Amino acid sequence: MKKALAILLVMILAISVVPMAFATTVASGTMENITWKLDNDGTLTISGKGEMPSSGSEEDYPWYAYHSRVRSVVFEEGLTDVGGYAFDVVYENLETVSFSSTIEYIGAGAFEGSGLKSLILPGTVKRLSIWTFASCKNLETVVIEEGVEDISVESFASCPKLKSIVLPKSVGKVWQRAFAECSGLQDITMLNKNCEIVEYADEDYPYYTIPLQATIHGYSGSTAEAYAKQYNRTFVAIEENTTPANDYLSGLKTFFDSIIKMLKPMLDNLLNTLKQLFANTTTQPTEPTTQPAAETTQSPSLFANLLPLLTKAFSGILTLLQSASGQATQPTA
Repeated sequence: MKKALAILLVMILAISVVPMAFATTVASGTMENITWKLDNDGTLTISGKGEMPSSGSEEDYPWYAYHSRVRSVVFEEGLTDVGGYAFDVVYENLETVSFSSTIEYIGAGAFEGSGLKSLILPGTVKRLSIWTFASCKNLETVVIEEGVEDISVESFASCPKLKSIVLPKSVGKVWQRAFAECSGLQDITMLNKNCEIVEYADEDYPYYTIPLQATIHGYSGSTAEAYAKQYNRTFVAIEENTTPANDYLSGLKTFFDSIIKMLKPMLDNLLNTLKQLFANTTTQPTEPTTQPAAETTQSPSLFANLLPLLTKAFSGILTLLQSASGQATQPTA
């Protein structure tokens, strides 16, 4: 396993550095206490200190004009909140989001209806507001790290491609309709024996917090088992003081799925970059030049510029590996 992870590390580093070296900023600006920039590869980077400004409409954010170009969002260290409706339904090309370790709260409908495909929710995010990731039609994998305390009202409702999810011990409350109408959800594992599950649905209002078809995994005598009995769901008990094999494998599968999803756009960017370089090379004049000194001085500059990019790439990869490792091996009882 260590060799496999090492190989993946090298592959990701090699593939990611080349496009990064040639990334250019196509738009940038400020909004109160934050700054933002959009690169030509579709990466929107948000930086600043404290709470990000919140709004009731996506159109109020300055990057709205570029919504069709945004493919990933990166929050840098320092920000504590994600503004409401900042990246919602119009961001249909958004596939990934990276939260910094300082993010503690995600506002209402922040990513509702967006094109997100995978998500790692770090343990520093204590609370989610209503509809945070609702109606994300492409969302397939969600990793919730230890530290997240509650799953809010309809936070993952109507995500049809979401098949399984593990709620760590830190999750003490799942609010009403949190996973309502997740038609593809087959398994939900709850590792907190006393997690409160809020349910308002009935036969006349069938928008259940946990969908009818989902199998509930939890400890014997837990609130998860009581919920399953009350609402006639399939319940599978997991053993005390052990990490369930299916949870461990599920964590690994989610990790490798995320790696694969991340590699594809990097490969596409690398291919496009190489094509551009080749095109530029073939259009250069073939006559001998008289500027060897200028060429000599450019090489050290290029490598000097690559050094911080290599460092940033390593930091991002290590964060991803640590996140996946923490999810797969978290204690269960």
